This record gives sequence, structure tokens and C-alpha cells, in this order.
Amino acid sequence: MVLAALFSLVALSATPALGADAAAPAGPAASIEARTLELPPTRPRISLDFPIDLGRRIALDAADLLSAPARWDGADWAKFSLFAVVAGGLFAADRTIDVASRQDVPRSATESRMEDALEQMGSGPGVLSVVGGSAVLGWLRDDDAFRSLAIDAGESALLSSGFTAFLKEATGRARARRGNGPYDFHPFSGSASFPSGHATAAFALASAVSEEFENPPQLVIPAYGLATIVALCRMRAGAHFASDVFVGAAIGTATARTVTALERHRRERAKGAPGGASVSIVPTMYPSAVGLTLAVRF
Repeated sequence: MVLAALFSLVALSATPALGADAAAPAGPAASIEARTLELPPTRPRISLDFPIDLGRRIALDAADLLSAPARWDGADWAKFSLFAVVAGGLFAADRTIDVASRQDVPRSATESRMEDALEQMGSGPGVLSVVGGSAVLGWLRDDDAFRSLAIDAGESALLSSGFTAFLKEATGRARARRGNGPYDFHPFSGSASFPSGHATAAFALASAVSEEFENPPQLVIPAYGLATIVALCRMRAGAHFASDVFVGAAIGTATARTVTALERHRRERAKGAPGGASVSIVPTMYPSAVGLTLAVRF
């Protein structure tokens, strides 16, 4: 049931449509999106202004994510309603799933060690390995795709983890291992089960990697498969209920797909018209003449 919910989440989550729409209502949310899309594409470089530019991008991307519901259309609300129904169904079944997946089948010592190691892909070491590894590959190969992945994955993990951390404190849900059941909520008490931070980070990384390389099946399947394993490991460890990991996965996926879509839109706009063509006219001076140079780039 949990596996079906997680894979359905990935299948139904579409890359957000960006840009001005003649039918879209004007307002603060539309203004935020416009300002976000007007940023120049991020170009990793060693300079004093790079951290400032990156910080501005992260702040505007965060504002765009938080204001997104104000720009949703009927199809978006339909997807959210379906997500809410699945999350509610898992919430109602949390106790049953916890008993069947964890209490009835205790972990062996070997399994515990393996699962604890796999969980690291949804925490600091996993994030650093993807971000750092992509940055190193981008530098060694002089590859813009890996350089962009390093920034997009890092930002996605940072923003989605921030959203999840806030919800953890605001809901204060007790961990499954405490044995108090799935309805033990004490906001701002330090209890931090809902949503799962590991699932959030793992799915943010999987989504960023998949989106950066345009979702080839040979990359999508292992990326999301590993993220799903991380989520299931957290359930087996008694750290989370099924609804915790499902909502965490949704936050990570939605955040990463939006972050990568925003940056892709900026890169395409910087190249010119859709398709990558741009035209420029530049004044030219020669020793014996003055003229104009027409440049067409594809």
C-alpha cells in the first residue's frame, strides 16, 4: 500500500507550468513568479557576488513555492485533492501498517545495520554526496549539467527540509516507536515525526537528479527506488508512520521539480526564443567603415 502510494505520487506529480498566461489572474502571487523567472540563470563561479546571487535566487524560489497555491488552476487543485485523499487514507491506516510492517516482523541485527546505512541517503551525508559529487564532476568534466545539478539539488534539499522542519514542530507528532499510536500530537513539544525529514531529502535528491537529465527511465527507476527504500527503512526503524513518509516524499518531490523547472525556464529565456535561437545586432567599427553585425545563434 505504501509502495503504491509513493509510486503514484511520482507518476502524478507533473513538472509545473511556468510563465505568464493570458488567462492567469494578476496579483501578488503572479508578481512573485514573474520576479523569480526574471532572474538570470545561475552560473557557478568563484566570485564575491556568487553567494549573494544564489541567496537571492533561493529566497525568491522559496517565495514562489509558498505562493504557488494562489496560482493553481482546476487541474492543480484536483491533483492536490487526490494527494489529500491518499494521505488521509494512509493516516487512517497508520496503526495497521505499523503493526504489519514493523511489529509483526521485527528487524534482525543485520537488517538493522543495513537499513541504518541506507537511511543516510536521506540525511546530511546523502545530500553532501550528491551535491558535492555533482560539483566535482562538473568541474572535472567542464559539464554545465552537473554544475547545475549541484546547485539545484542543494537548493531543493535545503528548501524542502526547511518546510518539513516547520511542519514537524507545528504538528508535534510522536514517533511510531513510542507506542502511543498515530494520533498523539503535541505541537511545539519537540516530537517530530510528521513529515519524515529523511523521505523529504531523499525524494528531493531523486527528483532533482531525474529532472536535470530529463527523466530517462534508467535514471528515474533507481533514483526513486532508492528514495523509496529510505522511506521504508524509516518506517521499519519505528521512526515514522506511513503518512509521515508519504507527505515528506510529496514535499521533496514538489520542491525539487519546481526548483529545477524555474532554473530551466531561466536558462531557456537567456538563450532567447523557445528552441534556443537568438538574434542580436551589434554596431561594428572598421578603420575605413562603420556598420552593423547581425548575429544569429542556435
